[in-house]
Amino acid sequence: MRLILIIGVALLFMTGVIWQALKLPPWQYPHISLFILIAYLATILGKLKIFKTDVKVIFGILLLFLYASFYSRDLYFLGYINAIILPPVVYIAMNNGTGYKTYKTILNIVLVMFIATIGVSYIERVFQFKLFMIQNDVLISEDVFEEDFRSNSLMGGPLGSSQFVLLVYASLMAMKSISQSKKIYITLFVLVSMLCFNARASTFAVMLTFSIFYFSKVTVPRLVAGVIFMFAFGFFVYYSISELGIGTRALEIFQDDSSNVRFAVFNLFGYLRFSDILWGADTFFLTKQMKHAQLDDVIIENPLLVYIFQVGVIMTTVLIVSYVTFFSKITKGLTKHQKYIIFTPTIISLLSNISVAGGSTILSYVVIIVMLVKYDSQNNTPLLALR
Repeated sequence: MRLILIIGVALLFMTGVIWQALKLPPWQYPHISLFILIAYLATILGKLKIFKTDVKVIFGILLLFLYASFYSRDLYFLGYINAIILPPVVYIAMNNGTGYKTYKTILNIVLVMFIATIGVSYIERVFQFKLFMIQNDVLISEDVFEEDFRSNSLMGGPLGSSQFVLLVYASLMAMKSISQSKKIYITLFVLVSMLCFNARASTFAVMLTFSIFYFSKVTVPRLVAGVIFMFAFGFFVYYSISELGIGTRALEIFQDDSSNVRFAVFNLFGYLRFSDILWGADTFFLTKQMKHAQLDDVIIENPLLVYIFQVGVIMTTVLIVSYVTFFSKITKGLTKHQKYIIFTPTIISLLSNISVAGGSTILSYVVIIVMLVKYDSQNNTPLLALR
């Protein structure tokens, strides 16, 4: 039975690669992991443990779906199954009947995908090719120093890959079984990868996560070493951008189309009624108002705004409260410092692209890394010992 759980979790990380290899959009189908994990839960039905918090988050999600169905809200249902229904199922499955070997195997799978994703991002950037092409993403030029080249790697594109690398990085920073020196090396490898992805928000989140980890205890030697490291990294970034053309989007913040769209989308509030903001706008009206606001060809990249426009502030709040309660419960046993390390980059990552409003399994990744960090911290035998 343990094998079923491992396969279900492993496919969470590998399905994107499989869909890309088959040239299929990975988020247009209910995730196969959902069915495998439900099958696993069915095999342990007599021993199944489900807590009130699990029921509350599932109830909040179902309430959102029922509301959207009854009031003709344009929810991307298949995508939302992957984005917000799958995470509590992942948690319930991992929290029932699993031991050291299961968690160790899952961690090994995560680490293999983590290393492979970083490695492929390096190779793609150096050789200027993309292992998997994604829709509307073509190789811009054969010039090795082309400024706009972004590695896709294995997770459906630069944003998906950088999100995955960021979350696994955060979990490694939160693990007590990894030494400080090893965490510094990991940070350098991850930062180079973020520059290959040309992912601004994730690059910033990595630096912030490292700062939270490193300056947890401020001493003069640690402060001096931290300042030296920041200056060295600053020089490295400057050299990468000016001489190698890596990470150039960082210089275009507030100036490129992506940044302009993120701010322009707030103009849509001026075209909506107060009731639309509270309860969401129906599909026809929302489409019409987006045309009036000259946003009809725009993809809203902030998932919080997507939810507000589609189901309103009230139902969005219900979903947020459900998930905050859920994560508060599953992180019991972690220190405040560990929670800051994990959830600071998570929130930045969630709000910086469409992710959970487009069918991404990022919240399931968060559940898995929280469970791994918690098990590593509380067990006498750590899952990963790097000294």
